Amino acid sequence: TKPRLDSLWSQYKLLERKLEYHLLGNHLLEDAFSLTVGAYYFGDEHLKQKGIKLLLHELKEQILPDGAHYEQSPMYHCILLDRLLDTYNFTGLMELLPFAQRMLGHLESICYTDGSWPFFGDAALDIAPMPEDIKDYARRLGIIWEALPLKECGYRKMQSKRMEAFVDVGNIIATYQPGHSHADSLTFELRIDGKPFIVDTGISTYEKNERRQYERSTAAHNTVTSRGRNSSEVWGGFRVGKRCKVTCTKDEGQCIEAEHNGFGAFHRRQFLINDNRFVITDLCKAEDCVAHLHFAPATGDIIIDDNIIRTPLADIKVTGESTSIVLADCEVSTEYNIRQKSKEALISFDGECVVTINAKSNVLNT
Repeated sequence: TKPRLDSLWSQYKLLERKLEYHLLGNHLLEDAFSLTVGAYYFGDEHLKQKGIKLLLHELKEQILPDGAHYEQSPMYHCILLDRLLDTYNFTGLMELLPFAQRMLGHLESICYTDGSWPFFGDAALDIAPMPEDIKDYARRLGIIWEALPLKECGYRKMQSKRMEAFVDVGNIIATYQPGHSHADSLTFELRIDGKPFIVDTGISTYEKNERRQYERSTAAHNTVTSRGRNSSEVWGGFRVGKRCKVTCTKDEGQCIEAEHNGFGAFHRRQFLINDNRFVITDLCKAEDCVAHLHFAPATGDIIIDDNIIRTPLADIKVTGESTSIVLADCEVSTEYNIRQKSKEALISFDGECVVTINAKSNVLNT
C-alpha cells in the first residue's frame, strides 16, 4: 500500500507543477478538482490552499450566472458537475455549494422532458453521467436547487403541448478556449410527442480529420449556409478563427428571433411554436443560401411532394423566394465512433424562406 500512496503523492506533486494553464477551460478546472481532493486526502495544507484558490477562481470564471458551464456543451456540463459534487462530498467545502446549486439549476432547464439533453457543441452519450443520476447524487448530498432560466448560455427551450425544441441564439462564451464550439449559430433540435425529429448530427470523433471538420461545420447543423460557408471559422479540430456576432432581438418564450453577421451579410431567423406547429422563418441577405434539416434516423420514409416534405411524424411546408428542396444522405452520431445513416433536407432559397413543421394529427403520444 505504501508504494502506491508514494506513487499517488508524486503524481499530485507533478500535477501541481504542470497545471494546464496552456489549455485552460475544463482542463484546468479538472486539475483544480483533483488537486483539492488530493490535498484533503493527504492533509497537505500548502496543497490545500493552492487547490482551493485555483478551484474557486476557475468556478467563478467558468460557471455562468444561469448555471451553465461556459464551454456550452451539455456533456461537459454534466462531467464537471459530477466532479464538483464529488469534491463537495469529499471535502465538505461550503464555498462549493452555490456553484453546485447553479449548475443543477441549469441542468433542470437544458433537458428535454425525458431527462436527456440536446447535442449542442461537443456532446455524446456514454461519456458523462446522465442528468437523473447526477440529480440523485445531489439529493443524497442534501443539496436543494431550483431550475434557472436559460440566459447567458445562449440556448433557449421552446415547448408546447406536443413539441419541444432547443434553439441556439448565443455567441461563443469561452472566447479564449472555443475548442468544443461549433459553427452552429441559430441551429435547433425538435421533438414531436417526445420523439426526436430534427436532430443535431452530433460528434463521432476527436481526431483532426475530415469528419471532425464536418461535424463542427455549419452544414452539419440545422441552420443556414451561404455558398457552403461556415458562419464561424472552425479549423484544426479544436480551433475557431473569425466568429460571427449573434444578436437576440426577440425572446418571448413562444417566439424567439436572432440574427448573425457570419456571411458578411446578416442572417435573421425567427422560431415560432404552438401546439402542433413549429415555424422557422429565415431572412438572409447572403448568396446561395441553403437551410439544412437533419432528420432522426428513426424518422421513417421521407417523401418530397412539390414544396412539402412528408414524413410519418409531420409534414413540412416550404414557402419563399426561389425555393427548392433536395433530399440527401447524411449520418448522425449520438456516441463516439458510431454513425447512423439518416436523411437531410437541403432547402435552397433566395432572400426569405419559411419552413412550417406541422405535426400529424394521427400521431399519438405513447
